[in-house]
Amino acid sequence: MPPKTRLFVILTGEHPHLPFAELRGILEACGLSASAELAAPQVAIVDASDAELTVTSIVDRAAYSRYVAKLIYFGSTANLPERLGDLIKDVEWPEISGSFKVMAVRIGGSSKEISGTQLEAAMGGEILKISPNLRVDLMNPEHIVLVALSGGKVFVGLLMGTIDRSKFLSREIPRRPFSHPVSMRPKLARAMVNLGRVRPGDVMLDPFVGAGGIALEALEVGAFVLGCDIDEKIVWGAEQNLTYYGFKESFRLWVCDALNLGLEGTVDSIVTDPPYGRASSSRRVDPKKLIFRFLEKSLDLLKPGGYLTMAAPREFGVDDFVERVGYELVEVVDYREHKRLTRRIVVARLR
Repeated sequence: MPPKTRLFVILTGEHPHLPFAELRGILEACGLSASAELAAPQVAIVDASDAELTVTSIVDRAAYSRYVAKLIYFGSTANLPERLGDLIKDVEWPEISGSFKVMAVRIGGSSKEISGTQLEAAMGGEILKISPNLRVDLMNPEHIVLVALSGGKVFVGLLMGTIDRSKFLSREIPRRPFSHPVSMRPKLARAMVNLGRVRPGDVMLDPFVGAGGIALEALEVGAFVLGCDIDEKIVWGAEQNLTYYGFKESFRLWVCDALNLGLEGTVDSIVTDPPYGRASSSRRVDPKKLIFRFLEKSLDLLKPGGYLTMAAPREFGVDDFVERVGYELVEVVDYREHKRLTRRIVVARLR
């Protein structure tokens, strides 16, 4: 077996737990022989058998990551400026040629005593001493040496990928042809899909499809989507949204009661955000009872080993209930939407 490549991923600071949970979901969904550990606030180290495929998977799928780099060095920031020369000489640098620049990223106000600009200049100078054939190009470099300062640690690596988070802007709720007051925003919907380990070619079900936000993100990662809702107008609107973004044959939407789907044993993953607020449509059925009744029936819908990912109010206790009905609990992430609503995202696997 070839040796694994060490990468480090800079995560966003938008949530304390969701970015790393999403990263683990991506690695599993893509079938990568890779492990991840949180090495410092907003920095994860990934040991990957196929570095190129791992980087591509993270860059293509992640909503809550920023950069992926090949790890060259990590350690304490103690006396960092003074020992830069020894650090550069002692590590094994990748063989690169052409132009480069150093880019420093400070996370959460870490190591304020170290000037990022001075660190970039000093490290660039030390790199030139050991690689005189390189040249500095601050505007259009062929290579970027990424330096991250976090939690008293420094991570140095060769940048391999940048996550373009602006791609979610075109799918924001106001830009869709059909919107609904309680629609989930695209970044969180993508994270839900990644937490659900949805793979290209999987059949993913959203039994409370709403305006299609989760369905849209599942289509973006290559799944075949089944979606239903009890409200005919909502289903029509979801179809408008999916076709607006270019999807025509890779989904099926229909008007249906989520408790009577008739899809036994055909679904790889269920990812859903059921109705539980005043603006949601559950036809005056108690939202908690509806969710629990669906969870009981969901066991028959999934293929063996399939995943269920659901967002619901924290006080509903969905995480306890899924274990009682026979699921294996994989992940629980609380996401504060506003002062009156904290969503609890529960990921469970059919035993």
